[in-house]
Amino acid sequence: MNEPVRNDAVERQWAKEHFRSYLLGQLNEDDTERLTMAVAIYSGLVDDLEDVESELIDAYLDRRLVADEYESFERQYVHTDVLDNRAKFQVQRALRSKEVERTIRAAAPVPMSSLRRPLALSLLAASAALILAGVLGGLYYTKSRALDQALAELKVKQVRPGPEIETPPEQPAGSSTPEGLILSAKISGVGSAVVTAPPEHLIWTPVPDYRDLYRFRIYSAGGQEITSPLLNPQNNTITYAVQNSSSLTLPWDVFVLNGATVAEHALAHYVIRRR
Repeated sequence: MNEPVRNDAVERQWAKEHFRSYLLGQLNEDDTERLTMAVAIYSGLVDDLEDVESELIDAYLDRRLVADEYESFERQYVHTDVLDNRAKFQVQRALRSKEVERTIRAAAPVPMSSLRRPLALSLLAASAALILAGVLGGLYYTKSRALDQALAELKVKQVRPGPEIETPPEQPAGSSTPEGLILSAKISGVGSAVVTAPPEHLIWTPVPDYRDLYRFRIYSAGGQEITSPLLNPQNNTITYAVQNSSSLTLPWDVFVLNGATVAEHALAHYVIRRR
């Protein structure tokens, strides 16, 4: 074996060994560039990478990740602003639901294994807006008209961030005032609030550090997602005027994020329901 071929084999093997760390965002800048270059140059590596990605998402959904991988995964796929990654996660999660599997088997235009292939997920990722709207039907039009019709009326369950693990019981966390819905920053676990109508303003107080910036992220029952701009604390409080709040279907999942860092994570989680 000549030297160039031997080096190619080494690069291929190195890339495969680091796929998981790459997908979790755990590689340094030099190694990330090296792996990206290998995937671009060597045929077949992109398929191998997509296989590892699909297996990684399944591991998260099955709660098989080790503790320090959960946070990395959520940064890359759940709380990310990269729509392609978010859509891959949402589609693969949706395809695992019993309702979808039964519907797909009934339509039977293509094997389930084909739909679960990472390549199919990559194509479906381009339709992330439809996933967020809660409709699966249009995503599969290239596969089968029968499948498209079967899924057109099937609502995707609301996708919410965070691993599907047991969470502490919800605690009363909100009080409505003329200024808006006040959410206590001292609540641990999941806080809950009951309102008569979607609140026009969200108020979070007291903030952990008045020198930091924060964001609100809202997931509504209708599939809408809204993220606030960076919010600067005033009087140890952050306030957000929710855009078109009346059009966001309750209940809401509201997350407060540390908006000043690249690797944002949730500082608090609240469920807001209608009275």
